[in-house]
Amino acid sequence: MIFSTLEHILTHISFSIISIVITIFLISLSVDEIVGLYDSSEKGMIATFLCITGLLVTRWIYSG
Repeated sequence: MIFSTLEHILTHISFSIISIVITIFLISLSVDEIVGLYDSSEKGMIATFLCITGLLVTRWIYSG
């Protein structure tokens, strides 16, 4: 039960972050002057990678 809850949390976090990162990336394509947006999108991609990796490890442990 704990793994299932953790899996749902990681799934929601990763998809929320990736949608925000895509929005930031599209904004930074249209406005080249804002460098901070590019830095935050890199951090978002790292956070998404960690969440998806945690999700896959959780599924691997849960499957036995």
